[in-house]
Amino acid sequence: MDISPTSQVEPKPRAYVMGITGSPYLCDKAKEILKVADIIVGWQASISIVESLILDKMIFIQDPTQYREILKTATRYAKLHNQNIVLLVLDDPLVYSVPVQYFQETFEDFTLDFVPCSSRFQLAAAAAGVSLENTLMVVFSPDKNGGIDLDLLETNRTRMIQAFNQGSNVIISSDIEQSTEDIAEFLLSQKVDRTTQVLLCEELATPAEKLSWTTLGASASYNSHWNTIMVIPQKASQNEKVKSQIR
Repeated sequence: MDISPTSQVEPKPRAYVMGITGSPYLCDKAKEILKVADIIVGWQASISIVESLILDKMIFIQDPTQYREILKTATRYAKLHNQNIVLLVLDDPLVYSVPVQYFQETFEDFTLDFVPCSSRFQLAAAAAGVSLENTLMVVFSPDKNGGIDLDLLETNRTRMIQAFNQGSNVIISSDIEQSTEDIAEFLLSQKVDRTTQVLLCEELATPAEKLSWTTLGASASYNSHWNTIMVIPQKASQNEKVKSQIR
């Protein structure tokens, strides 16, 4: 009996989109994946969190001017050499990041996995003493070309003001495309009271972390770090541990 040889299909390399909030929140699963990864991609802030775990890896560091191009270069290299790749994201990748479709398209030649983490939204909510059950989370993210997504901007602004006026807490992530000053100025233009208390959470879960209670009016002229979470609770927390004022 003639038996034709069976061709062996080489398995796809794996791509992991891994959430990174801070070293205290790095789970065991994430550490194990970093051990077996060949290539690491991420911003310097996220690379620094796991630096001691990736000393023997090929590292591609992203920057504001060409972060998408750097990811494409790393992905092409990983595909060519059939290597596993990890993209570090400064938050839970399913909470704060670009749409999932972007990752699916970027890693279409890989077996794709998401590695969750404690989100900065959770940390900010805890600091402000609010429950996520009655909170709208707003994420400003760039369009596919890295610019400001004007449609998303308008949608988020509408959702934000409606939710707050209807009695919900609002937690907003700032970004290079939309600063906390921009957010505050918009809310003031929509007649939200200037004395409304807000909590600015800058660089959460990093050594540079700074938590500051202030007013919406003051935050409109405060130059916060681009990596900031703004919490607007319906009733301000009285947590004195974080109550440093910005005037």
